[in-house]
Amino acid sequence: MQLAIISAMDTTRKINLNTLKTEVEQAGGEVKGTTFPVTITKGMVAIEVSEYGYNGTSPIIEYKLTKTNGTKINESDTLSEDSIVINISISNIKDMEEVTGIVLKTSSGDEITGTVDLTNGTLTGVPITENGTYTVTISATNNEGKDITKTETIKIKNKIKIANIPDSWEPADDTNAENDWYAYKDATGVTATVNAPKLASGMTAIKYVAGTDTATYETLTAGSQWANAMTKDGSMWVWIPRYAYRITNGYHKSGADLDSSDATKGAGTIEIAFVKYDEDTDTNVFLDSSITGTIKTSGIADSDYDESNPSWILAPGFEFGDEHLDGFWFAKFEASNIDGYGSSSSTANNPDLTLQIKPNVTSWRSITSTNIFEVCLKLTSESNYSTYFNKVSNVDTHMTKNVEWGAVVYLAHSKYGLNGSEIAVKSNGYTTGQGAGNNNYNTTTGITASTTKNVYGIYDMSGGAYEYVAACLTGYTSELSSNTDSTYISKYIDVYSSYGITKYGDAVYETSNSSSGTNSWFKDYSYFVDSSGPVFGRGGRCDNGSYAGLFNFVRDNGVAYDTGGFRVVCAIK
Repeated sequence: MQLAIISAMDTTRKINLNTLKTEVEQAGGEVKGTTFPVTITKGMVAIEVSEYGYNGTSPIIEYKLTKTNGTKINESDTLSEDSIVINISISNIKDMEEVTGIVLKTSSGDEITGTVDLTNGTLTGVPITENGTYTVTISATNNEGKDITKTETIKIKNKIKIANIPDSWEPADDTNAENDWYAYKDATGVTATVNAPKLASGMTAIKYVAGTDTATYETLTAGSQWANAMTKDGSMWVWIPRYAYRITNGYHKSGADLDSSDATKGAGTIEIAFVKYDEDTDTNVFLDSSITGTIKTSGIADSDYDESNPSWILAPGFEFGDEHLDGFWFAKFEASNIDGYGSSSSTANNPDLTLQIKPNVTSWRSITSTNIFEVCLKLTSESNYSTYFNKVSNVDTHMTKNVEWGAVVYLAHSKYGLNGSEIAVKSNGYTTGQGAGNNNYNTTTGITASTTKNVYGIYDMSGGAYEYVAACLTGYTSELSSNTDSTYISKYIDVYSSYGITKYGDAVYETSNSSSGTNSWFKDYSYFVDSSGPVFGRGGRCDNGSYAGLFNFVRDNGVAYDTGGFRVVCAIK
């Protein structure tokens, strides 16, 4: 292959990758990789090439999949196995001077162990329990004494049985190579760059497929495609990527104040810019390089909402204790339980019931705010987590906070969701995911109750049950948790001393002009917490009519009511 390398060089002695590929393929070889260094293979020969020339022999990594009984699995096989085995080998081991390590890791960086034979260059008998992308790293030197450590990805798709997968959904490509898992589109159809969703061990990326909905599939999926995933039990979650926002119209105004505007029809305007946290500089960086400006994370004041020059503000729902989250998973539907209890506190007010997040079931109500707080934490408890996850060392589930509700609402109201229009009010009961007229979530009427007006959004946020959130008046955190540690409270509970801009990003003060009445955007209820009702409820009840909605907030006392439900958030750290 030396001639191919030489002929692909330009006058500066750099190699043109496209020319190299053409030359190598004509010689019967293959170039593996899309950026330098690449590996040229032909038969059992493999050499690594940088943009300036020959680097040395490189390991050729091969793998085979088998069932647990040893039966071979072909790449084309689609199986229903709970577990399979992967065996890795170095086909050109004779070219290696020494192999010092063979390591296989999951996409989340966890090492999976098997039997390592460095002399023969093999890693065998490794159990695989999830489809997904894995990386194998071979640490070695070649017979010229050069370090030829190499990492390759291995993609295992449709080999592991997916239990409890919802109707009309199937596993998606979690690399999103073809944008078939997620595409956060604006109102014109332009897809934004967002932080890639993080899957916990046991979570599966899913996408909607036509199934029995062939006739309406295009309508049901048109628009912004927020990433959906499910945990092992079949519960469904939606990814909210890290972003900054600015309110360009309607700050601290009521729906009545804004009703005269033809554009907003009772609501203001929120702009969204997706960002990433840069650990090296401790700053937030716009993922769209055309957006400029400083992103504020503290010291927010009325002046930051000047319509002539509003500030970019990091949505505080992405700061979780000392963690700067790339995003978080929000329950797609109101919580329910597999026991079917929802309307009687004599049966439903029990933190030991098993939570689920699924459509077309009775929502879990008649449970106190303290028991809700406990239920949400229990998803990752030592005795309970295996229902939902394979491991939880980097997972945190908790009761939705006001700032997390706000993060979902602002994204929904933006051009990446409803584009300023009002979400449909769920006015006819407590079945999860249903829109007006008892229509299921995956119908043309049902999707009007989604934050994206398609099946990829979040449901039950307007009407149905109002939802207790982990937010309360100062002095009343015991209505949520018995833990009095200040660090714990600041992480899991939003505490308010008064109605004002001391809190932001929560769809409370910013999107209403009074602490009581129907003074939120779209004329939703706006009743701020007080000593008689120290715990926040969000979204409104099914009998609130037009006063329910994304911007609805009310006060309540944390008691188990048959109209009060909840929702859970999952953070992957």
